[in-house]
Amino acid sequence: MVDQSSLSHEQEGVIKFVLEHNECPLEQHPHWSKQLFQTLNHWRHIQYRLDFIGQQADRYDGYGFGNISLRLAP
Repeated sequence: MVDQSSLSHEQEGVIKFVLEHNECPLEQHPHWSKQLFQTLNHWRHIQYRLDFIGQQADRYDGYGFGNISLRLAP
């Protein structure tokens, strides 16, 4: 167990990064491929079957929950 009193503010689990968002259709992105889409969709199906993502009337007021994402190199 880590002694919390010895942690500086910089070490409290905040991940710092720079986000650069470029909007374009996925098919036009230079690093996008049909195989990449199939892999992402494969994992989406697994997460859905495990109830990690989805939508249920009795959870979160019926809103969808969970997230799956993929980072493409710029």
